[in-house]
Amino acid sequence: MKRFQKILVIIDQNERKQPGLARALQMQHAAETEITLFTNVYDSSIESSFILDPHNLDAVKRSLIDYQTKKLTQLSINNEVANVTFEQKVVWQESAYISDLTMVDDYQPDLVIKSCRPDNSLNLWLFNSSCSQLLKACPCPILFVKNEFLNTNGTVIAAVDPGHKLSQTSQLDSNVLHAGLTMSSSLHIPLHACHCFDPSYWDVFLQAVKSADIWTDVFPANPDADNQHVLTELKEHHYQMFTDTCTELVPHAENRHFINGSVEDEIPELASKLRASVVVLGTTYRTGLLGSSAEKILENVEIDLLVVKPFGFESPLLLNETPTA
Repeated sequence: MKRFQKILVIIDQNERKQPGLARALQMQHAAETEITLFTNVYDSSIESSFILDPHNLDAVKRSLIDYQTKKLTQLSINNEVANVTFEQKVVWQESAYISDLTMVDDYQPDLVIKSCRPDNSLNLWLFNSSCSQLLKACPCPILFVKNEFLNTNGTVIAAVDPGHKLSQTSQLDSNVLHAGLTMSSSLHIPLHACHCFDPSYWDVFLQAVKSADIWTDVFPANPDADNQHVLTELKEHHYQMFTDTCTELVPHAENRHFINGSVEDEIPELASKLRASVVVLGTTYRTGLLGSSAEKILENVEIDLLVVKPFGFESPLLLNETPTA
C-alpha cells in the first residue's frame, strides 16, 4: 500500500494555529516522510503602494519572503517528529490558489493538506473561493482540514460511484478506495465504503428516456416495462457493482453501505452515524460527485474531506499561467 511520503501543507501566515500541519503530524510516518510547508505572502496593499518604486518594492517582497521563511523554519523546528524532515517554500504571487497549484505542479506531492475553517464572514468568502478552486483543480489528493482536533475513535468513509461512466474508464473509484485505505492506515481508524443510489434521479431519467422514445436503445428491456421494475433492476445492478468494487479493500460487509438517496443528503448523515473523521470523495473539474456535490459536502460537514482525482487528470487552471516567485 502506498503511503503519503511527500506532503505539502499550505500554511496560512495570518493564523496562530495550523490545523493542516497538526493533521499531517497526527498521521503515522513509518517510513521517511518529507513535509513541505508552503505559503504565499502576497499583499495587495504593498503591491499597489505609490510610495515604493519598483526597486524598493522588490526589496520589500524579498524581505517578507525571508521573514516568513524564518517563521516556517521555526515552525518546523517546533514540530520535529521521528521519520519526518521539513522543507519550507515561500512565494509572492497575486493569485493564492494558482500559487498553490503551481507549487503542487513543481513539488509533485502524494498529498496536499489545507485548513478550511473560516472564523468570520470575510474569511468564509475567501476560504470558499480558494478551497473550491483547489477542490476542482488540484491534480493530487488534497485533504481539507475542518477541525484542529481529530476524532481518533472515528472512521474513514470512501464514497464511490461505480455506475458513473467516468469511474469505469478512469479508475476513479479505485483511487478513492486506495486513498481511503492509506488515510485509515495512517490514522489507525477503520475504512468504510458507501454508494448513494438516488431513486429520484433515476425516476426522472427513466421518464425522459421513455418520453424520447429511445427506451430500447438505452435499456435492452421490454419497452412496456414500468419504471418501478426497471428501477429495481438498476438498483440491484448498482449494488452488485458496488460490492465488486469494494470487496478487495473493504472485505467486511458491515463496512459497506449501500444507501438510497442523494450524495449531498446521505453522506453527511452517514458521517454522523459512523462518527467519521474523514470523508473521501472522487471529483473531476466539471461534473459529478464529480463536481458540485463535493463542494456542497465541503461546506456542510464539519470533518475532514479528502478529495481525489482520476488518473491522468491535469489542472486546467494552470494552463497559460505564468507563475511568479
